[in-house]
Amino acid sequence: MFYSRTLFLFNSGGWTLIGRFQMKDSSSSPDAVVKSDSYREILPNYRFNSQLLLRDGFKQLKNDMGFTQIRFYCYKKKRDRVFHIITNQNNRGANVVKFFTDSDNIPKACDSFTRLPDDNSTLANSCSDWGFETTDRWGHEKHLNKIRLYSRPILWAWKRYYTLSGDPLTCDDNLNQLAMSKGDKWQIFVRQGNHSQCYRTVLR
Repeated sequence: MFYSRTLFLFNSGGWTLIGRFQMKDSSSSPDAVVKSDSYREILPNYRFNSQLLLRDGFKQLKNDMGFTQIRFYCYKKKRDRVFHIITNQNNRGANVVKFFTDSDNIPKACDSFTRLPDDNSTLANSCSDWGFETTDRWGHEKHLNKIRLYSRPILWAWKRYYTLSGDPLTCDDNLNQLAMSKGDKWQIFVRQGNHSQCYRTVLR
């Protein structure tokens, strides 16, 4: 039984925001990092940075909500760089969802996701190079942990990274492009399938 829809922030595409970080000005106090296996604790605090839903909680959310897709977004203002993809509703896309919830089988990258119209990243155009140590894969073989959704879920080893946990955060960055500025943001969403094709990001 789905716990309560009042916990979930939907935008017009039926998406639920489950994790985010937005860079504030240097004078602002940083939000405390919170890690929890309870989506009931994490999701109501969607306006705060660094609220990390751990893998067991993400699996429980999938069981209760029945989401079938994950959407990854980030934006870096100084580089005018957007990384924005959605997992596909096919077997490869389903394997990605399983990888982040209840499987350690590392899924293939190519044909598992779709680039969205505002994406201008190198990373999304290089799926055959994703992964470590095996290529054309999601994730990092040395980071099969409770925060794999946030810690290097997508990478082209030594060249480009997407991360929403740790220091630094990365958005299609190489190791010489790590500086952040006010307005930079990262977001991860989920939704059940069969919604209208609307990908407007929230909190912009």
